Amino acid sequence: MNRDVLLSALTARFPGRQFRVAPQGDVVSPGDHPDVGGLTFIDDGDEWVVHVGDITHAHLRSLEEVIEFLEWLFADRVLMWKVWTGGGWRLEPAPVTSFGRKFSLRRWYVWSKPLPR
Repeated sequence: MNRDVLLSALTARFPGRQFRVAPQGDVVSPGDHPDVGGLTFIDDGDEWVVHVGDITHAHLRSLEEVIEFLEWLFADRVLMWKVWTGGGWRLEPAPVTSFGRKFSLRRWYVWSKPLPR
């Protein structure tokens, strides 16, 4: 994978967002909400591992998959959760504004904010 190609593509596709190369060589971007955190793109050789704060991560095999994932993420269509030491995500058909699992041990998030319990 090529960090410079990724950085160029992200900057062109999402011009209102800040992407930069961190000192350790990863591509990073600040988050929209402090409880969600920012993005870190790690080159894992044959894929990009995209971390969303300390909530979850996605393994993406191509630049097209990275762009598509970010389009869903920035539209609040990626429902993310965190519980103890793990987390996960799933794609939703429409932007998520609330999630009604009141007694769940999981904490739920979308890109723009944590969701109320």
